[in-house]
Amino acid sequence: MDVKKLILIVILIIGWSCVSAYHVEGIIKDYDDSPLQDAMVRLLDVQRFEKGKDFTDRTGTYKINGIAGGQYTMEITKTGMKKVEKDVYIGGPVYDSTVYVDVNLDEIVRFESVKESEIKSLYMADTSNIPRGAYSAYIHGLKEMDQKDWDDALKEFSKAIKKYPDFSRCYSHIGDIYRQKGSFLESEENYLRAIELNPNDPYPQGGIGSLYIEHKEWDKAIHSLSIACTMDPSRAELRFLFGKALVQVNRTDEAERQLLQGLMMQPRQTGDTRIILANLYIEQGRLTDARSMLTGYLSENPFAENKKEIRRRIEELDQRIAIYKLPDME
Repeated sequence: MDVKKLILIVILIIGWSCVSAYHVEGIIKDYDDSPLQDAMVRLLDVQRFEKGKDFTDRTGTYKINGIAGGQYTMEITKTGMKKVEKDVYIGGPVYDSTVYVDVNLDEIVRFESVKESEIKSLYMADTSNIPRGAYSAYIHGLKEMDQKDWDDALKEFSKAIKKYPDFSRCYSHIGDIYRQKGSFLESEENYLRAIELNPNDPYPQGGIGSLYIEHKEWDKAIHSLSIACTMDPSRAELRFLFGKALVQVNRTDEAERQLLQGLMMQPRQTGDTRIILANLYIEQGRLTDARSMLTGYLSENPFAENKKEIRRRIEELDQRIAIYKLPDME
């Protein structure tokens, strides 16, 4: 053998075996071939110890440096999807110390709401049973709802139900749509169907509670929202609705407790909750507390159409508070 070739082979063998650290990078894509942003990518060794991690950027790209050669498990996690694991081998010649690992997720691993600001489980007993086409139609239905294209959203949810008749969240969202369209009976029917299919899901309980509030069926609203708050105690919106219904049946102490708990969980974007509490406090003679609620409402809603009325009420409260503070006449 030619001496030069032998030397080159030896150099390559030595170089291959002497690489102490590799750069692992790639692109993670969602089931629809779009980049999966803000997913955490970890490399775990055979003993499940983390050896490196990174978060995907807007292009779905991740980069993990300083990884020794060997067998690893790549773990991909993101809020709103099942954990994905992939066996990977890290290794290569010295002149190419970068290892590329791209991953395309199957549709089935995405099983929660795409609204990342309101991440909630679908509360499905076995999400792996959802057929591919059913979940695609569900996602498209949510997108149509975001655009307020109610009829197109109904078509997508109906398509999903046809492929997967037990898809309870689709019935919940159909209930939402009919509530928006002002169709009480259709809305109630679909919420009840969702509850029948999945009694452990708080979403349809909250939805039908909202429906009953809109139609002033206070006792039914209180029943449904009590269940929803028990199932999902950390959701401020449910507390606000529950408190509003309790006010209407004069259960004021319990209403105040629910409304205040909602405020603690979500101090902003509280709708008319502060006004409701202010009215409660005025009835109880708690004028300073009422004033605090109204000023908080203005701070939260500086461009509210009713800001002049709220300011007028604050001035009236200031006058009443000043009268109470006047010294007694001798």
